[in-house]
Amino acid sequence: MLRTHQLLDRQQQHMQRQSCRHKVQLLITAAWTSLLALVLLLPANVMRNQSRMFFARTALKVLVPLQPVGWADFLLADMFTSLAKSSSDVTRSVCLMLHGPLAHPLHPYSATAASSCGYLTIGSLAALVLPFAIRMLQCISVWRAGGPRSQLFNALKYASSLPALILTAFEHEHHVHKQLFAWKRLWVGTMLLNSCYSFYWDVEQDWDMPWVMQYGGRKFGPLRLPALKGSHTYSSGWYAWLLLSNLLLRFTWAHRLLGDLEAHNEVLLAVALLEVLRRWQWAFVRVESETRKLGLLTSQLEDGLVTSKSGDVMVLANGAAQHAAAAAGHHHGSASRGASSDGVAFGGDRADVKMHLHGLIRGHVHAHANSLQEGAAVAVPLLKA
Repeated sequence: MLRTHQLLDRQQQHMQRQSCRHKVQLLITAAWTSLLALVLLLPANVMRNQSRMFFARTALKVLVPLQPVGWADFLLADMFTSLAKSSSDVTRSVCLMLHGPLAHPLHPYSATAASSCGYLTIGSLAALVLPFAIRMLQCISVWRAGGPRSQLFNALKYASSLPALILTAFEHEHHVHKQLFAWKRLWVGTMLLNSCYSFYWDVEQDWDMPWVMQYGGRKFGPLRLPALKGSHTYSSGWYAWLLLSNLLLRFTWAHRLLGDLEAHNEVLLAVALLEVLRRWQWAFVRVESETRKLGLLTSQLEDGLVTSKSGDVMVLANGAAQHAAAAAGHHHGSASRGASSDGVAFGGDRADVKMHLHGLIRGHVHAHANSLQEGAAVAVPLLKA
């Protein structure tokens, strides 16, 4: 009888220690979250107030993707896709705060409360796919505003991420609990498709390096290598490292096929840090390619013909150019000859069109360049955080 009482006392002490430890973890999480929110939204003119407010405004715009999309919105939304797992973890942490002993101090820690905030809950899954869904809607919004058809293929890339992410969440739970995942082949197939698609898009579209769909580059056996633009900023070695590391880091999910590594938190942390490194490298060349396109757009103003493959640049140029053509046509009876998929060509009084074109597009280009600079300034601190 005495031994039974001792076992019950030990069990109760163990539960109390576990509950206390759980409270401390939640308190630390709540403190860090509150501190980050305070630093971001602090109205005082300290800690680069202008950049913080710009980040807050851009983040708010990103959360409402069915509106005109600027380049900074694109950049920040892409950053958020690399933080999808973190968004899911934050959602789970908030759930634990609301249901756990931190919000209900008289209730002891229970496994039931923890399981109600797992990886497969609706809130956690929604937070996981939300950054990719937002980015997909942005692409559709740009296409509907007059952007090139390539924006639809970009939207398709993000759409292919959604089933891959959901299947990954289910695979994670089966992996951690050492259970057989019946849809493993489907999961591997969706991950392979999305990883290859995303790597191609990084190289040829985001970094503007001619490869599969564009002519250029040397060949390595039957394979064509990505080519550099003549105005590239960094050394050739940097781009070679960027391509190789990006390819490898796109497939970090493959560690799940090598045993029970996914059950170790250290592995999860390492994979998350590697994704931050990949996105950090990606941002430099993405900003470089956009700057190059802006320079090309400015130089084309002298000819009165604007062409661009970049979705957001093309839209701002197209809108301003059509405005210029309409203004010139209103005063002189001239009309536009029509618009191609890559830009706008004008007819009528060319001098008047060019005058309006210079004024309107230069203003848009400068605004876009300022947005580009501010977006780049926000990107690196965000990645370091």
